Amino acid sequence: MTGPENLIFGRLLAVCGAALILLAVRWGYKALRKRDGLGLGDVKMLAMVAAFLGFWPAVLTLFFGVTLACVWAVVLMVRGKAGALTKLPLGSFLGVAGLVVAVFGPGIIFWYRGLL
Repeated sequence: MTGPENLIFGRLLAVCGAALILLAVRWGYKALRKRDGLGLGDVKMLAMVAAFLGFWPAVLTLFFGVTLACVWAVVLMVRGKAGALTKLPLGSFLGVAGLVVAVFGPGIIFWYRGLL
């Protein structure tokens, strides 16, 4: 396939793949802990990033978003303002990471592929 159908089907597969990654994490956490740990808004947000940027930039967004959330959680715990069960909105971190990946993502992915 070439042309617009390639773009449309490629982005559709990217959306489904990115959503399935977070859905698998959500289902796995619920199976292990017997409670919700990840909202469906986060799944939709990552799917939207995949629709606009593609699959690998969405994976990079997920990596940066989770890393930012972990760093922020450690800062809050060190300051005594959060505990192990404090909820953090992952969507906020995914939004910031999505902006960073939209601007710098192709360069980061190119640099990383050069390491392999």
